[in-house]
Amino acid sequence: MGFYFKYILFLLAFSFVPRLSLLSQTEEPLVTEIQITKGDSIYKNQYIYNEENAKTLATKYVKIGKSWFLREQTEWYYSQNNCTEQQVRTWKNNSWNLNHLIKFEYQDGLIVNETHCSVKDFVETPSRKTEYIYNHGKLAEKNSFTFENDIWRLDSKINYSYLPNSQINVINLKYYISGLLSEEEKINYSYNTALDVDSILTQKKTNDEWVNSTLQIYYYSPGLGLKTAEISKEWDSIYDTWNNLQIIDYKYNASNKLIEEDYRFWKTAFWKTDLFYTYHYDTNGFLLKKTTYLPIYNDYRPISSIIYSNFEFNRANTIEAKYEFWGGEAGDSIDTFIPYQFNNELVINSGSKINISYIPVYDTGKSDFSGIEKKNSIKVYPNPSKGIFYYTSENYEINKWVVRDLNGKTLLTNEKSKRSGAIDLGNFKPGVYILQVITSDGVKTQKLMREGEN
Repeated sequence: MGFYFKYILFLLAFSFVPRLSLLSQTEEPLVTEIQITKGDSIYKNQYIYNEENAKTLATKYVKIGKSWFLREQTEWYYSQNNCTEQQVRTWKNNSWNLNHLIKFEYQDGLIVNETHCSVKDFVETPSRKTEYIYNHGKLAEKNSFTFENDIWRLDSKINYSYLPNSQINVINLKYYISGLLSEEEKINYSYNTALDVDSILTQKKTNDEWVNSTLQIYYYSPGLGLKTAEISKEWDSIYDTWNNLQIIDYKYNASNKLIEEDYRFWKTAFWKTDLFYTYHYDTNGFLLKKTTYLPIYNDYRPISSIIYSNFEFNRANTIEAKYEFWGGEAGDSIDTFIPYQFNNELVINSGSKINISYIPVYDTGKSDFSGIEKKNSIKVYPNPSKGIFYYTSENYEINKWVVRDLNGKTLLTNEKSKRSGAIDLGNFKPGVYILQVITSDGVKTQKLMREGEN
């Protein structure tokens, strides 16, 4: 059973997932906290957004005993709604330590460069980068590099060509080792009359000739455009023919929602059962349960299920993975890859249970307290907070900030500013603190209300 379970975990991450109802972030609250249970551990991710609903700060915790401990923090910076920088910090020696930095460059609103740097003692060392080249607004080329011996070495080059209707036609991939071409691959797309992908042919270059490698063929229901099957094939260069590898069949209900997914692999001259999924929905069409089956004793047996519940804002906010009878002790938790909806995105996390919660991003308390002139104040949110406060650093030219208690004692200071807008008071007791921010426009002040944990 060990092999099958590893296989399940892999396919759960990449198998077809029914499209859930997506809602505009401006219409519904944003996700502000996710708790993930994995094995015997519980992790918590908290999120803060800016005025344009863009994610600006994610703080990760782990629960040990009854207390939460800091692990990692990611911060995003924006200019004209484009993310220009991403910082990753780890909690070590009772402070945040910047260890990874990603810088983004844009031209005409399109990303043209993405550079990754490792950081130690505020010294940046480039590690890898990706360059993007466009033709009439469409991505034409993507080049990836590794920084070695003080020079950028080319790792891969990807070229894209398009049909007149802007659909992908051919993708050419070149891979390099120490700057020298090592492998070349080509992916060819074809489409049916409804403009759905009909097939994807992958070829590899051998002795200056393109040789077939793999072929993916897709089938659709007439008029509906629902994918009903896909077949994977592998080229046999000895006999110059295609050999079957895998077939996936899809079935839908009267509402055109996926209800069955059947995986089979080719062995000798027959299709052998491999993996099977079923999907169950409520009367509103929301996914309630996805069950995985494996062939045992010449029949499919239920192994595990992902159960979606606690629906709010048309989304499931509790997702659990449980064993079925043939997988283990029925009803017990199982760690697997769980797909779920994060705001307007479908994401996948590993674990046995995911809880999602929402609180208003700005209406968590007063940002401006009496006794501080508004023109000399700086907007901080959420305020009150249970530990992490945030200000939008790109709105100010920050030289330094200081946090003091009501007696004037300096508690925190940030002079080596990488323009971080995160202020962490998690190590201080609940109460009122004073933030002073020195900017090019003078000193800005704000009272911070540190709340106790629930």
